[in-house]
Amino acid sequence: MPKRPHNNKIEKQKIYGYHIHFATERYQERGYDEDTYAEETDRYNNLEGALQCLIQDANFELPAQLELELL
Repeated sequence: MPKRPHNNKIEKQKIYGYHIHFATERYQERGYDEDTYAEETDRYNNLEGALQCLIQDANFELPAQLELELL
């Protein structure tokens, strides 16, 4: 579990669990960094799972022989 909560500033919402950041026009128009907004997720609970989510969400295609072992 993350050590500190993530704070969505516009909504005044704190997220205490694992989360995924999204770049939104609304936050950027107000001058916030692109990683300021996030949504809670149960799609991962460790670094390897987070990497798999990133690969899926970004539609990366990995070579067939590549094995993703982080540790």
